[in-house]
Amino acid sequence: MKNIWSLVFLISLLSACKPSAEDAINYNDQMISEQAKVATVLDSLNQLIKNKDTLNITSFYNKTLEEVKKSIDSIQKTTDFNKEPDYKNQMLKLLKTYQSLTENEYHQVIDICLISDSSLTKDTLAFLNKTLLQINDKISVQMKEFTHFQQDFAKKYEFSLVDSK
Repeated sequence: MKNIWSLVFLISLLSACKPSAEDAINYNDQMISEQAKVATVLDSLNQLIKNKDTLNITSFYNKTLEEVKKSIDSIQKTTDFNKEPDYKNQMLKLLKTYQSLTENEYHQVIDICLISDSSLTKDTLAFLNKTLLQINDKISVQMKEFTHFQQDFAKKYEFSLVDSK
């Protein structure tokens, strides 16, 4: 009989250790909030590029770099969920992809946008289009990977993801 009570106590103790769905939802929302900040500034940067807004593009590019860095710093300071770094690591991987794209591909795109239209060559325009496609491809790959992880996380902690769009 003593073994049965010990087993019941151990089971209740172990089940109490698992975070609730609400805890998982809050952690997910915290992570997504940082990702959304970066997505918003990248969308605005893309709009400036599309409109070839040469007056604002450089300062907004710098603002984008700053926002990405702030989000990375914020996530790095965030505690692991349930002592598991998986979610945090996945978000950092996504944000570091944004950072790399901003520092490299977007930097090249901005440089091209600052060239006067009369000085643009066909080769430069081809390079611009190729670079913009690379940006989209890299973001798509990373978002697909992150979304898959996020769906598994929601399943593990028994909650449903809701698209906020």
